[in-house]
Amino acid sequence: MAYLAGRHLAGKGLDVGFNSGQFHHRQPQAQLDRYAAVDLLQQGSRGYYPWAKDCIIFALRDREERIMGLYGRYIYEHATKKHYYLKNRQGLYPGYPPADTELLIICESPIDCASLPPLPAKHFGVSCFSAESFPEELLEATAQLPALQEVVFWLDGDAAGRKGTVEHAKKLLAYLQSHPPAFPLDTLKLSAVRMPEGEDLNSLSGKEYAATLFERLAGRVSVEAFAKSPLPAGASEAAPKEAPVSEESSPEGLFLGLDLSALPHLWYQGESVKIRISGGLSKELSKLQGQAHIFSLSDAAALPSRQKIDFYADKSIESAAREAARKLGLQAALIQRDLEQLSILLDAWREGEYRSEASYESNEEKWRKLRHIRVDPNQVSEARRFLSDKPRLVWALNRLLGQAGIVGQERQRLLCFCIATTYNQRQTLHGLVRGSSGSGKTHLVKTVLECIPGSRVKPVTRSTSGSFYYFEPYELRGMVLKVEDWEGLDEASRYAIRELQSAGVLYNQTTVKSENGKLETKTWEIYGPVASLICTTEGELVRDNENRTFPLALDESAEQAQQVVAFQNELSARLHDRTKMAQSKAFLSQMSTLLQSYEVYNKYSPRIQLPPKVREPLRLNGMFQSLTDQITLLNQYQRPVHESGCLQTHIDDVEDAIEIMFDSIVWRVDDLNSEQRKFIEALKKYSRKASGLSKNFEHYEFRQIEVRQALAYPSRTLNRYMQELVEMEYLKISHSSAGQLYRITHWQDWEGERSRIKKYLLDQVEAIRREEGLLS
Repeated sequence: MAYLAGRHLAGKGLDVGFNSGQFHHRQPQAQLDRYAAVDLLQQGSRGYYPWAKDCIIFALRDREERIMGLYGRYIYEHATKKHYYLKNRQGLYPGYPPADTELLIICESPIDCASLPPLPAKHFGVSCFSAESFPEELLEATAQLPALQEVVFWLDGDAAGRKGTVEHAKKLLAYLQSHPPAFPLDTLKLSAVRMPEGEDLNSLSGKEYAATLFERLAGRVSVEAFAKSPLPAGASEAAPKEAPVSEESSPEGLFLGLDLSALPHLWYQGESVKIRISGGLSKELSKLQGQAHIFSLSDAAALPSRQKIDFYADKSIESAAREAARKLGLQAALIQRDLEQLSILLDAWREGEYRSEASYESNEEKWRKLRHIRVDPNQVSEARRFLSDKPRLVWALNRLLGQAGIVGQERQRLLCFCIATTYNQRQTLHGLVRGSSGSGKTHLVKTVLECIPGSRVKPVTRSTSGSFYYFEPYELRGMVLKVEDWEGLDEASRYAIRELQSAGVLYNQTTVKSENGKLETKTWEIYGPVASLICTTEGELVRDNENRTFPLALDESAEQAQQVVAFQNELSARLHDRTKMAQSKAFLSQMSTLLQSYEVYNKYSPRIQLPPKVREPLRLNGMFQSLTDQITLLNQYQRPVHESGCLQTHIDDVEDAIEIMFDSIVWRVDDLNSEQRKFIEALKKYSRKASGLSKNFEHYEFRQIEVRQALAYPSRTLNRYMQELVEMEYLKISHSSAGQLYRITHWQDWEGERSRIKKYLLDQVEAIRREEGLLS
């Protein structure tokens, strides 16, 4: 019993025995001769030696269920020989498949076969005894099944098992072609279950619930697909990070015979009735109770029998079958058989659901499956060529973003795309898009995020306190948060986003009452990492929010507005092909799925110094290095792999990072924020023009009303900006009979400062190129 418990077979009601090696003691010679004749005893120099001593014994049966042979499994693991068969082996384990078998599961050993969970009606599991051989008796039995539709090979997850699966399938097909079967051969499906490396059915039965084993069975693939890829997705280092959903898998919404497509309602079609469990099952684990609607398959017009059934109680099932038989005019025994079969499936399904809710690991697997990305092979091939062949790839991507419908904002859109494509990387990036109302912030972020897979985008319009702490543990991992309005989030939500950006995980401790009434602390963990793109109209933000993100100030110039208006008019006049815009988005989305996660080796990082006057140099330098790494990752099909296994940065990647991030670097040098800088530069331009371009333009004084009329700023916004600039001593107020007058006191050449900063950075790049002989 200890051995059976260790092999997860105790309590299954198996018809097995144990050979202690003493069955022949004190037996007459005639009986010993009979034992020796069937190989149960072997004559030795010192007497008789029993066959399969210290083995669990399984009976092999013929078509009439007579015991024709025995199989012994040694219970001690140290022995070299563990499997024992009698000579001239006959019979199958656990027996011959019933004549109505539609799906035949072929396992490797009898122990694997015994480890199968309870199977639905017309499903049967049988052992082939070995990965190296396929019994002739099993070939004959298979050919004589008139209802057979599919044969599933479920062998061990080792080299022998994978080879045996393909060889057994070939042998079975060859036999059926030379021995006409009792079923149509052209409709037979040959499938295989992919097993993790080093596992077998028995070992998995101790690690996985019946529901998970059913899921593995439901995920079977054709033998042809198995031969090309025998391991489950994610089991091999060569497996893609984003594997496409297999077309060979079972239909969506099916759990074997249980239809889950209309949750919370469950449907099941048996031999005589169709059953709907309305509203799902009770949460109480000691019961398997649900409201059943039982429909007749033979009379579609008949009203259903409606009953509340506890599928754990035999009396409840028997009573429901009698009542349904009376109302529907069917045989109670047939309905009871369908209800009992449904009880097996419901039990396995609920067990899997309960385990899935309780397990972080299965929760992660659940969300990984939900985010599978279907790929177009032709488009993927084209995207791979694009990634491999385009010189200065990021600027080619920038042109595609323009074709996707983003007008202007070239640095901003490219930086947003670089940030968004970090969703499947270990180190994610974050962007904060600033602009006034109607400046195109939301359109920019929306269009960029349409260029990555939609299953990877988590939109957040409004969030209440604590809502981020009640996502499922892995629901946010590998996602891009799209926050359309930063002002719509309360402080608790903003704090949660900051923590996800920095730490990549949230911890929430709450007090709960246990079943015995004791108060306990429960910890909820929500895992990242996440990337994020946030829109805001706020000019001043909490410094903690700014330091974690790339600031992106939109171009709100008149020229940019004219370009957008022209594009809108042309789009309305159908001068732009919307289909091509959608194709550009789909192409970029498919391309992002080809980007694998690598560590990056950047030998240039110690040699590129940021301007000395930047604020928060530690944060800014980290952001600059992160962006350089991401540009290297975008170029991964064109970059060599360093001997350390890391992707190696090219000096072009550093230069591209400087160009894309330049506005963010400059903003860290400026003591004004982006909105204030735009306003003061517009005010300088107005002062020069209003003074008639005289030499005394620096002393020109103006009132708010004339500035408001000239620059078309709202009164409240203009007043705020001017008060802020007065406080920062960029403006000075004087008084006259006409009211308050303002004068610009700080005439910094900002364009000249920008040019000096860019030259400072690019000179370092040029020096590296010169040293490496890369200058043309």
